[in-house]
Amino acid sequence: MSCTTFSLRSRLLEKDGVRVRLGSRAIDILRLLVSRAGEVIPKDEILSYAWSGLAVEEISLRVHIAELRKALGDGKDGARYITNVPSRGYCFTAPVQRSARAAAPALVPVRPERPAASLPHRLDRMIGRDDVLPKLSAHLLSERFVTLRGPGGIGKTTVAIALAHDMWEAFEGNVHFLDLGPLTDVALVASTVAAVLGLVVHDADPTDSIVSFLGNRRLLLILDSCEHVIDGVARLAESIFREAPGIAILATSREQLSVEGEQIFELAALPGPPQGARLSAGEVLSYPAARLFVDRAAAAGHPADITEEDADVLAEICGKLDGIALAIELAAARVSLYGLRETAALLDSRLQLEWRGRRTAPPRQQTLGATLDWSFGLIGEGERSALQRLAVFAGPFTLQGAIAIAADEGAPIDGVVDALEQLVAKSLISSRPDGTSRRYRLLDATRAYAMQRLSAGGEVQATARRHAKYVQHVLEAGMTEQGGGDQSSRRQERASPLADARAALQWVYANDDGAELRVPLAGACARMFVELNLLNEARIWSGRALAMLDDTGRGGRWELELQSALGHASMFTERNSEQAEDALRRGLEIAQARGDRADTFRLLARLNMFYRRTGKYRQLLPIALEPERNARLIGDAAGVAGAKAILGVSHYLVGNQIEAQFHLEEGVRDEVALRGLQPDYFGRRFRLRVSCGCAGFPIGRSHAFAR
Repeated sequence: MSCTTFSLRSRLLEKDGVRVRLGSRAIDILRLLVSRAGEVIPKDEILSYAWSGLAVEEISLRVHIAELRKALGDGKDGARYITNVPSRGYCFTAPVQRSARAAAPALVPVRPERPAASLPHRLDRMIGRDDVLPKLSAHLLSERFVTLRGPGGIGKTTVAIALAHDMWEAFEGNVHFLDLGPLTDVALVASTVAAVLGLVVHDADPTDSIVSFLGNRRLLLILDSCEHVIDGVARLAESIFREAPGIAILATSREQLSVEGEQIFELAALPGPPQGARLSAGEVLSYPAARLFVDRAAAAGHPADITEEDADVLAEICGKLDGIALAIELAAARVSLYGLRETAALLDSRLQLEWRGRRTAPPRQQTLGATLDWSFGLIGEGERSALQRLAVFAGPFTLQGAIAIAADEGAPIDGVVDALEQLVAKSLISSRPDGTSRRYRLLDATRAYAMQRLSAGGEVQATARRHAKYVQHVLEAGMTEQGGGDQSSRRQERASPLADARAALQWVYANDDGAELRVPLAGACARMFVELNLLNEARIWSGRALAMLDDTGRGGRWELELQSALGHASMFTERNSEQAEDALRRGLEIAQARGDRADTFRLLARLNMFYRRTGKYRQLLPIALEPERNARLIGDAAGVAGAKAILGVSHYLVGNQIEAQFHLEEGVRDEVALRGLQPDYFGRRFRLRVSCGCAGFPIGRSHAFAR
């Protein structure tokens, strides 16, 4: 056993006589923990000690604790030095033997009394699961029967092996770990368990013999990789739970067993850094997904140091890998071959499905493709078809979206609903609440795999076309909804189909099969782009669609929408160009010809904005007089209030101060209506302070209008 010493006086950490280099903060933390070994020290106290007089986030403490654990060899061969006690703090758990000079205590790692030779080898370092093991252990001891559930490659087996080693002493060495992965016959589950327990049975179904043998014993039975023999595992586990009260059962599976006594412990993905947050290298490495990636990349020969320039790329990689441990390990092993940025680019291709991992791993875990092949082979034909078709979604989708894409024309929807339920239950699709409903999503690797299958089956074009039509339908429905209310909620709702709108636009403009959808889809997307202030996209797609407009589409609904979006977007992105005025004028002409008062109001407001921005004040009043009349005709109180504001500002800019004050005061009088002002009429929001306003009138109120 190696000897680790730490001098409290000289602040020197040594392993077998060799100095271990640590930063000053890490040394401070270690000094405090060692001096009070065995005591749980609150996180706030550690922060106050190591960062005296400074306000520091807890994330900094976690980074330094991880550094200490790595330096001490925490986790290697079952050794334990520093334990996290959830909601309380950290504790130094290794025995401390003080030398004759009290300043240099020897740190002895906590190890099982004897090695668990019958258990699979434990990983030297398990990153990002420090909080999982104590929670899972406590849950298992209190409930007796727990299924550790999660998608393939997330780390269920790794956690189960670590728990088996941790609980070796608690069960006095009576821990049995059984990998069911190699089994191909459900009928062999019970006999395989019997063999592991050392039973010699002669019955075709040894369940009763197993239950009888376990009746008065106390042991931990871990059944790993149950999903492909789940019926056999479920029957046996339920019988043991009922008849053998001293037995604790941990099952790992991609779906729950759904039997009496079972408690589900969902193994979450490793937390990764937020995308686009521009974090420092230290901040990125505070996330477990990033630490695991760097650790595995270093093991494969890549330098462990992450520069500030690398931080954004590492965050991007973690986002693409969805916190799936196997995916992170496989990608990290490629960094020494391709480099960090090149690896990030390769993750957008399907090559990642074939990247190979450890040679000693089970075949189903040697590549992401093999892991997904394993899952794909366990689902029915209806579930396979649904999974392949749902891969066309670029972002989260609803149940209605799943039905629209996955259901065969004219077929009952029950099959798709059932398939979606099973895919969620089997961890192939993730689900999250969204208000009173739910949204669903395929992890990136699963989506790439399912798209590969969809392509092999020749269904890509038909599914992509159906997807584009569905996106258009969703966006059109959003265009007819009334504004007002909580505008932030409306913005969030309008942003939800953004990823799919972009994907649908790319497909219809790249494939002749989608030619007739190009103009209406771009028209449906245009208003969303403007509402979300994605003005370059609004300008580009509106321009492309208008260039393809034929005689049958001129003067119609979609030209109106496209001209309106093009004019508004060009106003801000092309510096108030003539193109902007021409597009807004053409849109207004179409709206008036169609008798569309709401869009007439919207175009008048935007033209007024254009003339304010370009200083063409003589054009303001003729334009400003019309919006109020239109708003009154369609019965829009908020529009009337907004129109008064437009008219007031226009009078002010042309020098009519008394008229300006009159209309501005009227505009803010109906505060309730003003709060319901629809941004659809104008596109963007701005704050008009009427108290000092454009004219300096002492009205004393501040309201948001569109500009």
